[in-house]
Amino acid sequence: DPAAKVALDEAARRLGLDGRIQRQLYDPAAAQLSLAAYIDQICKDVIAAAGREGLRYDFTSVGDAVLPPDKAIPTALVVAEAVNNAIEHGFGSGNEGHIQVAVAPVPRGVAVTIADNGKGIPAGFDVNASESLGLKIARTLAQSLGGRFSMHAAPLGAGTVATLEIAAEMPQPAV
Repeated sequence: DPAAKVALDEAARRLGLDGRIQRQLYDPAAAQLSLAAYIDQICKDVIAAAGREGLRYDFTSVGDAVLPPDKAIPTALVVAEAVNNAIEHGFGSGNEGHIQVAVAPVPRGVAVTIADNGKGIPAGFDVNASESLGLKIARTLAQSLGGRFSMHAAPLGAGTVATLEIAAEMPQPAV
């Protein structure tokens, strides 16, 4: 059955990505992680796993937050879900698209923003009312991080912007 094959392929891809996330996090010293470097690598892994040749990816970071390992896994899973949604739903079956990811401080921590230039979300879409399992998990994980996950149409009408806000420590500049 073609639908079953697609579902199994998707499950295998997600399990493979989860395994890569776990391997990146393994640190016997349980050191804090650079959020920017970690998020950039997760996004590259998700995009590579999609196997689409025409995807462009840009990453920017203003400052750099640090995350303890117990916050890194849920953060990675939410970001991976948002990037995957951009690829699957924003670009559909097309191979071309542009994903921009930014990490920046916000008043209570840090925000990771994932923007795409895909077809966008339907008018009236409410991420909090969505029945999508992936979005439900993203919302729950964001709450477990003391933050929130949101999605809205891109300001110029083309694409979607997903934002994960979490409590995180911004290192203080050396004096």
